[in-house]
Amino acid sequence: MAGARPLAELNGISLNQFLSSLIAAGTRELRANADIRLRAERANRAAALSILSQVPDPTPLAGDAFPGRIEGATAYVKKERLVITYPVHGQ
Repeated sequence: MAGARPLAELNGISLNQFLSSLIAAGTRELRANADIRLRAERANRAAALSILSQVPDPTPLAGDAFPGRIEGATAYVKKERLVITYPVHGQ
């Protein structure tokens, strides 16, 4: 709590207003996380992958092309998250 007063003063607001804004921001973040979690529970992975498989793979515009495969890079799913690893140069 000791650090809150200087931050409130720095922002030109009262300590009560500062704390209220922190609570509101925290509440919004928790609500957003809960909403995302609920939507994820309703998701149909097979249907989403089916839709994505229908997306064409066009040739990139000039200058937009990926330079190619990065030697030693890997990608995998861990705990429902995509993890991409890149090699460290010089090792």
